[in-house]
Amino acid sequence: MEIKQLVTAACLVACADTALAQSAWYAGVELGQIDHYYLPEYTSAYNGEISSFRNDSDGTEIGLLAGISLPVAQHFSMAVEARIARNDSEWTLYLPNEPASFSYEIPTTVALSVKPVFQFNEKISAFGEIGFASGDVREWKSSPAADRSSYDFTEWVEGWVWGLGVAFHLSETWSLHAVYRETDYSELEYKTYLPNGTHLETVRDNPETEAISMGLIYRFR
Repeated sequence: MEIKQLVTAACLVACADTALAQSAWYAGVELGQIDHYYLPEYTSAYNGEISSFRNDSDGTEIGLLAGISLPVAQHFSMAVEARIARNDSEWTLYLPNEPASFSYEIPTTVALSVKPVFQFNEKISAFGEIGFASGDVREWKSSPAADRSSYDFTEWVEGWVWGLGVAFHLSETWSLHAVYRETDYSELEYKTYLPNGTHLETVRDNPETEAISMGLIYRFR
């Protein structure tokens, strides 16, 4: 029995060594369009009345990525990828009747994903991705009025990211890809206060993003 276990372990180690020997590191840059969707829900501390809104913004996103690709079967591989991205998408609003100014943004996002890849031929492959994401969520309101609330929420919020894409291989080392990606953040919650410190509202939000990007990837040999 011990001999069989040793043989099995040796085979597994050999297979792992083979896969690692055939693995490839890669790095790249992406540029695309990103849309942010904020869904704040205000619950009054006085009577429990709820007011819901939808605030949308869009902008340009640039990202850096790096990963390692491991062969799994013929025409099929699995990659693990890390990505960091910055964008200039910001939702702003000024209400002169209150008066009040608002600003919502998620300027920085980081993600770690797994990517199954199917190679159709030497030139074209398709891939999916799913993983963990975290975004620097900032929601801000300011008002000089004594009966209006203010808040300044800034926190890294966790979420999930998934995407689909297609890659066009220009050579053994260079490729272009196009990818659609969604990020769904966990629910966040914070309180708003009047200038005298009185609790006015509790705010809940579930930010979401959608992005379409083009990427240039270099595969290390």
